[in-house]
Amino acid sequence: MTCLKDVFDKTSQSFYQQQNQINSQIQYSQNKIDHLQQQNNSFVGKIQDIQLKYDLIQKQLEQSQQENKSLKKQLSEEKNKNVNLQIRVDHLTKKSKSLQKKNELLLLEIDMNKKTYEMKCEALLKQIYNYQSLETIQDKGNQQQLNQINQQYETLLENFITINENGQNNNVLDISNSQVKNMQTFADPVDDKENIQ
Repeated sequence: MTCLKDVFDKTSQSFYQQQNQINSQIQYSQNKIDHLQQQNNSFVGKIQDIQLKYDLIQKQLEQSQQENKSLKKQLSEEKNKNVNLQIRVDHLTKKSKSLQKKNELLLLEIDMNKKTYEMKCEALLKQIYNYQSLETIQDKGNQQQLNQINQQYETLLENFITINENGQNNNVLDISNSQVKNMQTFADPVDDKENIQ
C-alpha cells in the first residue's frame, strides 16, 4: 500500500512538474506570440507609412514626368526660337557689314566733297578779293574822273559868269557847249564790273 502511494505521489509530482513545464512553455510561447504580434503591428504600421511614402513619391514622379515633358516641349520651342534668332542675327550681321561699307563710302565722299568745297571757297575768296581790289582801283579812277569833272564844271561856271558879266555870248557859249560835251563823254566810265564778270 505504501509502495503504491509512493508511486502515485511520484507520478503525481512528475505530472505536476510536466504540467508546470508545459504551462511555462505555453506562457513563454504566448509571450513570444504577443511580442511577435507587437512586432507585426509595428511592421504593419511601417508598411503603411512606406505605402503612403510610396504613393506620395509616385505622385511626385508623375508630376515630375509632366514637368519634364513640359520642359522638353519648352526646350524644343526655345531651340526653334534660337534657330530663328540665329538666322536673324546672321541677317543683321550681314546688313551691319553692308551698312558699314556704305558708311565708309559716304565718309569718303563727304571728305572729297569737303575738299572740293574748300577749294571752291578758296577760289571764291580769291575772286572776291580780286574783285574788291579792282573795285577799289575803279573807285579811285572814278574819284579822279569826278575831280576832273568838278574842275571843268567850276571852269564852265566861271566862264558862264564871265559871259553874263561881259556880254560875250557867242564865242564863250560855243566853248562852253564844247566843254560840256567833253565832260559828258569823260564822265561815262566803262563798267569794269561787267568786264570782271
